[in-house]
Amino acid sequence: ETQPDTGTTGLEPGSEDGSRLLSERPSLQGKELDLGALERLPEGTLGHEFARYFRDNRIAPFETTLELRNDVDYIGKRYRETHDLLHVLTGYSTDVMGEMELQAYAQGNLGIRTAVLIVLFGAVENLKNRGSSIKLGEYVRRVRAAHRRGRASRQFLGFRFEHHWATPVATLREQLCAPAPRLN
Repeated sequence: ETQPDTGTTGLEPGSEDGSRLLSERPSLQGKELDLGALERLPEGTLGHEFARYFRDNRIAPFETTLELRNDVDYIGKRYRETHDLLHVLTGYSTDVMGEMELQAYAQGNLGIRTAVLIVLFGAVENLKNRGSSIKLGEYVRRVRAAHRRGRASRQFLGFRFEHHWATPVATLREQLCAPAPRLN
């Protein structure tokens, strides 16, 4: 099976967008975000929904104290910073199953190997937890669907989310994310 043509990450060697992103190194860390201002944007916009996501889940935006020594360090930081934005755009929840779906989505979208390990670890933990409400068959169906959706979606890592706070989530979801499959 081949990867569909879903656009570029914006981080390909020699690409104008990738060069600009890597030279400017924009940040989406908590100290760079004014969640109050974002929440005052109209309901349904990326900024408003992103700020509400943090409030509703009682969490704070990603912060790091690691020194960025090279482009690889920056790309890893950017990936972590976009994690919560992906929850908002994809609609995957922050419970264990939603986190596993988001990891599978990211693996399908970017090919990140560590995401495979996280999803496999989640499956093992799910099997060990006999009281889990998610049965293994459902877990596998949902993870596979999220992976396929990630493969069919535009690659997100190079997308400049910070330029789209006032854009409706529905518009960005249509531009960036393949439709979520219906699971029975």
